[in-house]
Amino acid sequence: MSRLAGLEALRGVAALCVVGLHTPVIFPGLARPLGKGYLGVDLFFLLSGLVLAMALERRPVEWRAVPRWFAQRYWRMWPVMAIGGLIGAPLLLSRAGDFAHFVPLALANFLLLPVDFQRETFPLNVPAWTIAFILLGNLLHVTLFQRLGRAALLIALTTSFALLAAVAIHAGSLDVGARPENLLLGLPRLLFAYILGIVLWREWGSNPPGMLPPPVGLIATPALLVAAWVTGFDGWWFDLGFVALAAPAIVLAVMSLKGWETAAGLLGKVSFPLYAVHFPLLIWARNWGFEWWGGLTLALLCGYLAMVIEARLFSARSRT
Repeated sequence: MSRLAGLEALRGVAALCVVGLHTPVIFPGLARPLGKGYLGVDLFFLLSGLVLAMALERRPVEWRAVPRWFAQRYWRMWPVMAIGGLIGAPLLLSRAGDFAHFVPLALANFLLLPVDFQRETFPLNVPAWTIAFILLGNLLHVTLFQRLGRAALLIALTTSFALLAAVAIHAGSLDVGARPENLLLGLPRLLFAYILGIVLWREWGSNPPGMLPPPVGLIATPALLVAAWVTGFDGWWFDLGFVALAAPAIVLAVMSLKGWETAAGLLGKVSFPLYAVHFPLLIWARNWGFEWWGGLTLALLCGYLAMVIEARLFSARSRT
């Protein structure tokens, strides 16, 4: 439970970094100290691989149970993403121009499927692309990764890192995956971080090494991102170094967090709903004439409300 609390807290930190990235994009003129907040997505991928490995290493999913397992996983994430989609639907309708164009775009995005519309794969709710990728990682996990031995998994990790390095050099950063022209470039980003999460659990999950004190691990991500902004040392090599070196050290550190389980759990619980609703809400806030801080407040409040709704839905599903 302590390990889970630390990981949940880190999930919240990653979500806040992404929100910090998007806020000045939607409210132009603001400084961008978290301009590399997209690396919070790589933390999400890594955490997803690690947390699922915690469950599947003890209780693997048999082949015949894969469809049902994946359907449950999909349904676990879909309702909260649907809330974000509903908030973004009027915005997409105004951009699409008419229902004939809007309906297929919205329907595909509601189902967490990408489209190609004005250089966006998820115009209904831009951050939803990462959830679609996480679900893909989950599917690969139960059909392939959980069945690989240590040597095969390390080969997959090394191969995916080589692909990731090529993507970073080609694109100039790891800010890829959200647009139709770089959607496929997001696959090495998913694969490396996700497989790295599995490897971390298999190698050190039950006894994580104390590379960093847990509090340092929690603040390290925003601190590194701000440092990159201040110093200007923010090339593709920074992205690659963060994902391959800093992120695993941070994750292993927070697994030793003790004494903050309640606060960490709350931060983790609100992270997914906040992530799911913040982007369209920030746009609405800007359109309504709010300042950026008003938009953030609205996103936090609605994220909390979505968390409550999600908790009730999950509780109802569990009882049935």
